[in-house]
Amino acid sequence: MPFAVDWTDEEISTLKRLWSEEVSSGQIAKTLNRSRGSVMGKINRLGLMGTTSKAPVAGQKKAKPVAKAPEPQALEPIKPIAAPVIPPDPKDKTIIDLKARECRWPLGDPMAKPEFFCGCRTTSEKNPYCEEHSKQAFYTWNKPSLKLPRRV
Repeated sequence: MPFAVDWTDEEISTLKRLWSEEVSSGQIAKTLNRSRGSVMGKINRLGLMGTTSKAPVAGQKKAKPVAKAPEPQALEPIKPIAAPVIPPDPKDKTIIDLKARECRWPLGDPMAKPEFFCGCRTTSEKNPYCEEHSKQAFYTWNKPSLKLPRRV
């Protein structure tokens, strides 16, 4: 296609007529011997972009009408569940009372600031929890060993 810079009045009137007839921009470009990009740019600069219904593009399927979504229903606010108040067990300790190798599992409501901790003996120096709480805190996956076939 030859490179043309200026649009003649005749080309502009042809462009407006074809665009109003819902001819695709590709077909208009072929008719005017211009690139599709220059045709779209001129349509945009002339303010014609939203003036027609969308012409179907070759190979493009027409959109099916979408069913209207049901109206949202008003939801009741979620009421917080009160954690049961558990009186401290003699082994329950505050953070200040905890010594080395004593379980640091917080007791009570997990959303509140912990007041008491388990205080039982830990399983090792590196583990901050007793045996029962270690089972809850650290889950071990039982993965079958992955054996790949060897190349021969």
